[in-house]
Amino acid sequence: MVIDKMHDIATSFDEVESHFEMLKPYNRPDVLVTPFSSLNRACRGFGAQKGLPMGWYVVIGGDTGQGKSLLALQLGVAAHEQRFRVGFVSLEMSLPEIKSRFYAQRIGIEASRLEPGDRYDPTAQDLVLEWQGKHVDDTSGGIPFWAADRVGPDLEDVMELMREWLEMGVSVFVVDYLQLMESVDGVGTPREVQKISKMMRDFAHHNGVLVIALSQYNNEGGNDRANPPHVGHLYGGRRISQDTDLTIMLDHSRVETDGLQPYLSRTFLLVPKNRNGPKGFEIPLLWDYRYLQAREGMPDEVKDWPTQGVRKR
Repeated sequence: MVIDKMHDIATSFDEVESHFEMLKPYNRPDVLVTPFSSLNRACRGFGAQKGLPMGWYVVIGGDTGQGKSLLALQLGVAAHEQRFRVGFVSLEMSLPEIKSRFYAQRIGIEASRLEPGDRYDPTAQDLVLEWQGKHVDDTSGGIPFWAADRVGPDLEDVMELMREWLEMGVSVFVVDYLQLMESVDGVGTPREVQKISKMMRDFAHHNGVLVIALSQYNNEGGNDRANPPHVGHLYGGRRISQDTDLTIMLDHSRVETDGLQPYLSRTFLLVPKNRNGPKGFEIPLLWDYRYLQAREGMPDEVKDWPTQGVRKR
């Protein structure tokens, strides 16, 4: 398959002009600015120290129940706020779960008001409809956020859905998560997960879109709660991280719930792989489970973050 025509970058004046036209003034509209300023500054190259550019393949690693799906959804919501069309593929969450979490994050409603239970609030529907009315009345007609109901685990079905969304103008794809997909050669083995990851990378690079895929930790990483995870703990091994432009991992060895405000939790986001900038650093994260969102801890707050070996939930 021919991906693109040949380019003579040595003797063609047009190639030089087109390159510098692309760089000038380098306020690229095709960069997703994340909610985490330290991460944005680390995204060099076509990220321009602004965020995640189209064409990148990003993997978020996390242990079960640690919040990787919420973090990925938050990135998708940020993309939607920045007028990117988003496609959210979940093989784990039901459509009602995706809806409730999207509305909570996008509009700023306490999640408990949108979910079954004692705190369910039927008046929250009015807030959602009010937001939706303003959004759809926008001159663009509104920016869609696509989510599929009952996505099967078959890899080709997932890829077909992503190709369909690509034709509809989607440029930011979230895939939750790699280990739940089944290829024709099997399911669940590290080798198959590696193949699936490579397909996600190729989809991002060849189509110039941003793909954010989630990955579980293997047994070694998931069971080791005394030490921060590393790329070898991704299910599929270091090969998964080798495919990525950026790998970020939630640290399950340093998690602490606030004693006075139990809806707040502190942990770290690790950046072990960055093809286009600094790596090997960590970002303090403060989770607010009322709104299912995380923010970066401020420098004057870091003294309150958990230290090595502390894990209190």
